Formats: sequence, structure tokens, C-alpha cells
Amino acid sequence: MKKIIGCMLLVFFVFSGICLAEPASTNDLWDVSQGSKVTDTSGIMNPGGGFWASYADNMFGAVHPGTAEAYNTLFPDGKAAGYTHWIEWQTPSEIALKSFNLVAGHDGDSKYSKGSILKRGFSEFELFAWDGSGWTSVYDFMTDSDGDGLYGGGPSYPAKTALELTVNLGSPMIAQRFRAEFTQAGDSINGGPRILELDGYGYYLGDDEGGSSVPEPTTVLLLAMGLLVLGVVRHRVLQTA
Repeated sequence: MKKIIGCMLLVFFVFSGICLAEPASTNDLWDVSQGSKVTDTSGIMNPGGGFWASYADNMFGAVHPGTAEAYNTLFPDGKAAGYTHWIEWQTPSEIALKSFNLVAGHDGDSKYSKGSILKRGFSEFELFAWDGSGWTSVYDFMTDSDGDGLYGGGPSYPAKTALELTVNLGSPMIAQRFRAEFTQAGDSINGGPRILELDGYGYYLGDDEGGSSVPEPTTVLLLAMGLLVLGVVRHRVLQTA
């Protein structure tokens, strides 16, 4: 039995690491599949047509036929360094936001030279929630604090030009309207920030507190592994009975 318990703990920790490395989702609370809608934006590149077609809701995981980069929101080029690109959206009803994930990338060169973050990169990301009278800052993140021009990558997107940000909030943020701002890193004809994914996790108000109408990836996979391990343990116990 000690060996079985040891195996259970090993499986739990191994799959916990894998679960935490799954930032992208297509059915989180902010996804269009759950009824979320983009309400306004500073502008997107070539909306709805052309080779560089872009769709504002792609940052929530939607896929549109004919989109050049199906999971990307391409903000407009030709803006100056420090320009703030932004997008606002609304969920079908109020949610308690517990955590969120952001995945982005920029056009760094093969040598990852300093300054490559200026190509479709952003220097700051800030998330806001509407409190009924104005926008309240939920989280502020500086992408290049060490000044090397790179995002640094993550477990699911290891390229140094990729940003993989997962944030667990200390206490749930209750809101229905949200806004994300991306400050352009530098002057460039290819300057519009490239956003691959923006996911929000938590639960709709009215659900049991602490529950989640759209479970986080970690929760789903750990539940599946837990059921599998319990099944194995039960089978072995019956065999030795």
C-alpha cells in the first residue's frame, strides 16, 4: 500500500506540473464560446479580410476561416512607441475572476538581439475591470524588466520571443466588463502587438462560491488523473483481498 500511495503522490506532482503548463483554452469564461463579446477596441489590423486578416475576439480563442493567424489579434501598425492599444469585452453575466492567462509573441530575429521586442512587441500589459463607475486596475505587468528585449518564454511556449503569463489573483474580482491595454514597445512599421491568447477563469455569480462553471485546465486534468489513480488502487486492493 505504501508503494501505491507513493505512486499516487508522484503522479499528482508530475501532472500538476503539466497542468500548470497549459495556458491556452478555447472554453474559458472570456471565450466567445461562453457568450463573451468584444464591445470596443482601439483598432485591429485589416479586420475581416485580406492576407493579414485579424479578428478582435481571436484573443479569446476563437478561430475564423481564412484568418492568416487564427489565434492572433493583430493591432494596427504604424503607431509610435508608447502608444496604447486596447480592447474591451463583456461576459454574459457577472463573474468572479480568480485567475487569467496571457500568451503573446513578437518578431525577434534568429539571434534574439537586444531590441527585437520592438517588432510587434509591447512593454507593458494592464488588465482592468469595471467597478460600476470606472475602470479599476486588476494587474499590471512590465514585459521587459531586465532590458534584454525578450519576453523569456514559458513551459508551453519556450521561445524567448514568447510571453506566457499566468496570474492567480489573491481574491476574486467581481465584474462583467473588462479591458486590456498593451503599450507598444517601439517605433516600427511592424509595431502592432501580437496577442495569441487571453483566458479568464473563475465562476459565474450564482454558482456555488469557489466553484467554476468553466474549470481551469489544472482542475480538469488533476480530476481525471485522480479518478484514474483511484481506479488503479481499487483494482489492486481487490486483487490482494
